Amino acid sequence: MQKTIKVFGYGSLINQDSLKQTSPNSKILYPALLYGFTRVFNVPSPSRFCEKTGDPCAVLNVEKSEWNEYINGVCIEVPFEEFEQLFEREEGYELVQVDINHFNDEKQERAYMYRALHFEAHDFQIQSNQQLEYVKICEEGCREFGNEFLQEFKKTTFIGDKTLFEIDL
Repeated sequence: MQKTIKVFGYGSLINQDSLKQTSPNSKILYPALLYGFTRVFNVPSPSRFCEKTGDPCAVLNVEKSEWNEYINGVCIEVPFEEFEQLFEREEGYELVQVDINHFNDEKQERAYMYRALHFEAHDFQIQSNQQLEYVKICEEGCREFGNEFLQEFKKTTFIGDKTLFEIDL
């Protein structure tokens, strides 16, 4: 039996094609919810830069929520031998353990999640094609789980104090 690790993906890891580029044998097991966190664009990307200014684009992160908010994402099963590649991809993030719920019921299990804890917050580069491409990768991944899942992603993802649902990109 192959050893695996469960990871909660809440950004580009939701997109199966993007995930497979790094970890070809990973499987998305099910859509999930994580309570007590909000999803925000605030981490400078090490690989995406604004074409006009050269500034890093902002990628997604999660922050603790005082209001018991939640975000949606996916539970991913990653083969242990591919875990290091995934860790390299998520440069700048730390691995934390969380309890996630299945999207459609209250079944709960433990998984790991990448969370940036030590960084200088960065602005969303709205004029950047690289920035918008990252958003598109995340949204296309969500679309695979249906319109309700995509709308939930938009309602629980923040750029500053506005959600993706409120901003017309």
